[in-house]
Amino acid sequence: MSDRLRPRIVRGRQSNVTGGSAVHKDALVHHATDTIFSGRNGLRIAATVIGNPSDPPVMLAHGGGQTRHSWHTTTQYLGTHGWYAVSIDLRGHGDSDAPSRGPYDLRSLVGDLRGFLDRMRIDRAHLVAWSTGGDEVTRFAAVAPERVDKLVYLDAG
Repeated sequence: MSDRLRPRIVRGRQSNVTGGSAVHKDALVHHATDTIFSGRNGLRIAATVIGNPSDPPVMLAHGGGQTRHSWHTTTQYLGTHGWYAVSIDLRGHGDSDAPSRGPYDLRSLVGDLRGFLDRMRIDRAHLVAWSTGGDEVTRFAAVAPERVDKLVYLDAG
């Protein structure tokens, strides 16, 4: 997609300034929204959502030492091209709370993911994971296979 057609996100809101006259037909109805929800053990978990909730949902999980902003361009692109794109900050990363004494175990991470999907009323989603985010989505798929459409791994380990 050329930069001329790519919509810009300004302060978490969609801008109709594109640097050209052509705009994707759905671009003006999709806004990036940052949200906070309560994860497992009451931790605040941050997420960015863009797209139409009636579109197929795709959840993006970052790797260790990264944040949801690692997926910024991908989230924007998917959210303006027929997907309900969601990226979250895993506990202890980015704008999400860090537990004072843990846990960072897979059970808690999976609980955060389940809590977010429940809060957003997403019954089933495509899960995309980068690096250590692959551990979280793999475990989630094992304990809740009915909630997973597809798994995509990028350098997961």
